[in-house]
Amino acid sequence: MLLKEEVPVHFFEPVVNIIRLIFRLDTTCVVRLFVLVCVSARVAGP
Repeated sequence: MLLKEEVPVHFFEPVVNIIRLIFRLDTTCVVRLFVLVCVSARVAGP
């Protein structure tokens, strides 16, 4: 895979663990974070 060659795997492991932890704690937190990212991308974008 091209992505694994460019980015080390150990960079994604903590991110995946954090995402799993958030999903276990509260799903609404993930939804709010997703909406926040979408709004930020829309504002920053053209």
